[in-house]
Amino acid sequence: MRRLVACLVLGAAGALAWAAASPGALELKRPCKPNSAPGLITTSSVRILVYCGSAKATVHLGGHTYRFSGGACYRFPNGLSVGIGKLTETASVKPKYRAFWLSTEATKDRTIRDAVVRIQVGGREVGSTKNTLVLKGKRSRGTFTGVFTTGGRGSGSFSCK
Repeated sequence: MRRLVACLVLGAAGALAWAAASPGALELKRPCKPNSAPGLITTSSVRILVYCGSAKATVHLGGHTYRFSGGACYRFPNGLSVGIGKLTETASVKPKYRAFWLSTEATKDRTIRDAVVRIQVGGREVGSTKNTLVLKGKRSRGTFTGVFTTGGRGSGSFSCK
């Protein structure tokens, strides 16, 4: 019986070591800096951006409400990006994590047409580029409504600290 247990333990340890060394293993390339810079996790074919900080977002789509928190807002001189969760960048791979991402060109609070909004939930990505985004509070919060790739209308909001 002891030999069987020892073989099982050694076999499991060997399998874990092999999985860690395989090209498909996740590798932390860069840790996330809250509200400053996204982290990066990679495998041989997938890049996952990891956002952390104080940003929150809510999306209403297809009769569901999706809430996201713990993300970051990046204000640039000519734009704004909001990232929350772990965003799978490779389109050919099903997302494994939940994520919200919004990006637009905006130097001040205003109403914008056709911002980019993406959410990843339940192993799929849904996006919108046909929308209206209203920015307020020196680009620290906003609301959006529009048509998503599911064909349905959606709406939502986000806020940054």
